[in-house]
Amino acid sequence: MPVHDWTRVEAGIFHAFHVAWIPEIQKSLNGGLLPEGYYALAEQHAGRAVADILTLHASPRSAPLPAAGATPVAETPPRVRRKETVQPTALGRRRTLAIRHVNGHRLPEMPLFLQPDRYVNVPLEATYQAAYRGMPAYWRDVLEGRLPQAQIGEPPG
Repeated sequence: MPVHDWTRVEAGIFHAFHVAWIPEIQKSLNGGLLPEGYYALAEQHAGRAVADILTLHASPRSAPLPAAGATPVAETPPRVRRKETVQPTALGRRRTLAIRHVNGHRLPEMPLFLQPDRYVNVPLEATYQAAYRGMPAYWRDVLEGRLPQAQIGEPPG
């Protein structure tokens, strides 16, 4: 399933989808993707920022867990097209991460780094589809081009 053209609907409709997608990612991570001792929580405050999904380990005051079960970068580098090394000074400025696929292909898995050398792949496609299935049929019809672009408050049909 390609990513839908969310510009066909108002921002509030995308927001409704977005807040449904976040728990799908959380369930996927906590359902076995994360190594023992790690967990994910949605909408958590991390300093001044609020992360959509925050991945933590069970003992925040102790040294990081070894992330046994996560994929070692040295053995299997993540399959990504673009790589960016973020300098520590830039971390405070970064507010968002946008993942876009404009050519209609399926969403890729996204590496989530638990440590600089260990990651797990987040299944963006499966979690997107699960959240999309929960969208009202009317808005799915608009997004899939079966109904014209719409505004909130317009009567269906």
